[in-house]
Amino acid sequence: MAKQERLALEAVHKAPEPVCGCTHHLAKHDNQGRCHERVEVPTAWDENKKPVRYEAGQCNCQQYVGPQPLSQVFAEELTDRA
Repeated sequence: MAKQERLALEAVHKAPEPVCGCTHHLAKHDNQGRCHERVEVPTAWDENKKPVRYEAGQCNCQQYVGPQPLSQVFAEELTDRA
């Protein structure tokens, strides 16, 4: 139990990792936002549409550059409970 507490406290004080929506680190993206990480791409499927064979391929994500999501939203409490 003490080990879990210690790990939880360490996680709280750790800075967040800059990770893209494709789950790859932003260091793997170039200035245009293209990801350069290699991924497994399915090339053959079984009768249940499950991949059975993979080949190495390029991650085809383009780093999200839209508006940043709000980290916290403040809403006043409703006080008129008539």
